[in-house]
Amino acid sequence: MKAQLKSASAVGAVLAAMAMSPQAQAIDTEVQFSTTGTGDGVTDGGAGGYDVVGINEFDWQSSGDLVILDDLTGTGSTANGALTDSFATWAATAVIGDTVTFDLQGQARLNDMTDNGGGSVAPTTLDTNGAADGPDADADGDEGFEITVAFEATETATLIAAGILQFNTINGTYSYFYDDTPDSDVDSGTGFTNGTPFLSGDIVGVSGTFIAGVGGSNLLTNTVTSYDDSFIQADPASNQPLVDTTFDTLVSLRSTGEAAAHDAGDTIGFPQYIVVAGDLGLKADANSEFSVPEPGTLMLLGSSLLGLAGLRRRSNKADVV
Repeated sequence: MKAQLKSASAVGAVLAAMAMSPQAQAIDTEVQFSTTGTGDGVTDGGAGGYDVVGINEFDWQSSGDLVILDDLTGTGSTANGALTDSFATWAATAVIGDTVTFDLQGQARLNDMTDNGGGSVAPTTLDTNGAADGPDADADGDEGFEITVAFEATETATLIAAGILQFNTINGTYSYFYDDTPDSDVDSGTGFTNGTPFLSGDIVGVSGTFIAGVGGSNLLTNTVTSYDDSFIQADPASNQPLVDTTFDTLVSLRSTGEAAAHDAGDTIGFPQYIVVAGDLGLKADANSEFSVPEPGTLMLLGSSLLGLAGLRRRSNKADVV
C-alpha cells in the first residue's frame, strides 16, 4: 500500500535533516575574469590583464532549463517491484524505497557576477538577454558578451517518504561558454553552446531533497578539469590554478518565468540534445560559488527537477508517489 503524506511536521523533519547533512566544501579564493579574453594567468600576484576581479559567485538566470529524458538509463528503474523504461511510468507507480536512474540535460545564461558581500561586480557589457544589440550593449554600441553553461548528467534518486525524493548520486560533465555575439534563445534552446568554452569539468556529487507541493534545492559538487586562463583565473592574491579544484552550485526549482525549452525539436545541453515528446522540462535558478576556486555548473538544476517531474503530478492524489 502506498504511504500518504501525513502532515507539515513530517516535512519539517525532513528539511531539518537536510540542513544537518554535510555539504561539499571548496577552497577559499575568489576568481577574476577577462571580458576580452586577454588575461595572462596568475604569475606574480598581479591582476594579469583581468578587468573583473573579486568574483565570489556566478549568478545564473532563473530562466535556466533542465530536461529529464523520458527513457530511463540502461535497463530501467524499479517502480513498485517492476522495471520500467519510462520516467512518467516510474513516477506514477513508485512506492517508498524505489530508486530511479535518469539522464538529464540542462543549460542557463549568466545574470550577474557578485563579490563576497553579494554586490554586483559584473561589467555593463555582460549581456543578459541574448540580444546582440540589446540594452546591455556598451557606450559604443557593441553588443558586449554573454556567458552560458550547458551540461549533461546521469542521476539517481530514491522515494524516501510519501511525496519526498532524495537525490543520491550524479555523474556528468559541464562547460562554460563565452560568446561576444550574444544569441542564446531561451524558447528554442539554441545559442547556448556556440561560444568559446573557457571552463569545463565533471559533476561528481549531489545532495538534496524535493518535496511534492513544497519545492526543494540541490547542492552540486563540481570539479574543474580544464580552463582557458585568457578568460578566467584565481584571484590576484593566489597563485593556485583552477584545475582539480571543486566548487558548489546551489539550484532551486522555480515554477514561474519563461516557458521551459522542452517542446519536441528544441535543443538543450552539451553535446546538444534534441528534445522528444515525453521528455520532462523544468525551470531552475542557480548560483555557482567560487569562494574556493570553484568554477562551476548550473547543473544543480538537475536534481531539483527530478522531484518536480514525477512527484508534483502526484501531489494532488490521496496516494502520493
